[in-house]
Amino acid sequence: MVERISRTSPSAASLQTESGQTLNLGSDAQNAWVAARQSKINHDLEERQQRDAEEKIAHDSPAEDGGDVEEKRLSGESERIGTQNFDENTPFGERVVIV
Repeated sequence: MVERISRTSPSAASLQTESGQTLNLGSDAQNAWVAARQSKINHDLEERQQRDAEEKIAHDSPAEDGGDVEEKRLSGESERIGTQNFDENTPFGERVVIV
């Protein structure tokens, strides 16, 4: 058998669609949140850059305690470069020089 079709209530009239653009980030709630978040991110990045710069200055400064300052080397550079393991009395063939 076929059931009787019941009436449905009429749907509410649709609201007008909002149309418009703005360059002001504070005018919309979501844009205001994005602007606040971006401001926080920028602030944190500036603090981090400042902290990194201070650490680099502290790391690059010579030793304050009067200790010997190590000569800076390139990455992978051997500490043996420019050294020798022989003297004037070492026979030829047993000399090793690191250039």
